[in-house]
Amino acid sequence: MSEKRQVEWLEPVKIGRIQLEEGDRSTLVKAEADQYIGAGWCKCVETGEVGERSTKPVKMQVDDTFLMLA
Repeated sequence: MSEKRQVEWLEPVKIGRIQLEEGDRSTLVKAEADQYIGAGWCKCVETGEVGERSTKPVKMQVDDTFLMLA
Protein backbone atom coordinates (compact mmCIF):
# COMPACT_ATOMS: atom_id res chain seq x y z
CA MET A 1 0.00 0.00 0.00
CA SER A 2 1.33 3.44 -0.90
CA GLU A 3 2.22 6.03 1.72
CA LYS A 4 -0.34 8.79 2.27
CA ARG A 5 -0.37 12.31 3.74
CA GLN A 6 -3.26 14.35 5.05
CA VAL A 7 -3.26 17.98 3.90
CA GLU A 8 -5.25 21.10 4.69
CA TRP A 9 -5.88 23.44 1.75
CA LEU A 10 -4.78 27.03 2.26
CA GLU A 11 -6.79 28.50 -0.63
CA PRO A 12 -9.55 27.48 -3.04
CA VAL A 13 -8.27 25.18 -5.81
CA LYS A 14 -9.80 23.16 -8.60
CA ILE A 15 -8.03 19.96 -9.61
CA GLY A 16 -9.82 18.32 -12.50
CA ARG A 17 -13.48 18.15 -11.46
CA ILE A 18 -12.67 18.40 -7.74
CA GLN A 19 -13.27 21.83 -6.12
CA LEU A 20 -11.54 22.34 -2.76
CA GLU A 21 -11.99 25.29 -0.42
CA GLU A 22 -9.69 26.88 2.15
CA GLY A 23 -9.71 24.71 5.28
CA ASP A 24 -10.79 21.51 3.50
CA ARG A 25 -8.74 18.42 4.34
CA SER A 26 -7.75 15.63 1.97
CA THR A 27 -5.81 12.41 2.31
CA LEU A 28 -3.59 11.98 -0.75
CA VAL A 29 -0.85 9.71 -2.06
CA LYS A 30 2.39 11.13 -0.62
CA ALA A 31 3.91 11.98 -4.03
CA GLU A 32 0.83 14.02 -4.99
CA ALA A 33 0.54 15.71 -1.58
CA ASP A 34 4.24 16.63 -1.69
CA GLN A 35 3.73 18.56 -4.95
CA TYR A 36 0.78 20.56 -3.59
CA ILE A 37 2.57 21.23 -0.30
CA GLY A 38 5.70 22.33 -2.17
CA ALA A 39 3.62 24.72 -4.29
CA GLY A 40 2.23 26.33 -1.14
CA TRP A 41 -1.36 25.32 -1.93
CA CYS A 42 -1.79 23.28 1.25
CA LYS A 43 0.02 22.23 4.40
CA CYS A 44 0.73 18.82 5.91
CA VAL A 45 -1.65 18.29 8.83
CA GLU A 46 0.89 16.20 10.76
CA THR A 47 4.02 18.34 10.36
CA GLY A 48 2.70 21.78 9.37
CA GLU A 49 5.07 21.75 6.38
CA VAL A 50 4.14 24.21 3.63
CA GLY A 51 6.12 25.44 0.64
CA GLU A 52 6.53 29.00 -0.55
CA ARG A 53 3.52 30.14 -2.59
CA SER A 54 4.41 31.63 -5.96
CA THR A 55 2.14 33.70 -8.17
CA LYS A 56 3.85 32.17 -11.22
CA PRO A 57 2.58 28.98 -12.88
CA VAL A 58 3.72 25.76 -11.21
CA LYS A 59 4.53 22.69 -13.31
CA MET A 60 3.18 19.52 -11.71
CA GLN A 61 4.39 16.00 -12.45
CA VAL A 62 1.43 14.01 -13.81
CA ASP A 63 1.29 10.38 -12.71
CA ASP A 64 -1.52 8.03 -13.76
CA THR A 65 -1.36 6.34 -10.37
CA PHE A 66 -2.81 9.43 -8.63
CA LEU A 67 -6.48 8.74 -8.09
CA MET A 68 -9.13 10.75 -6.29
CA LEU A 69 -12.28 8.76 -5.72
CA ALA A 70 -15.52 10.55 -5.02
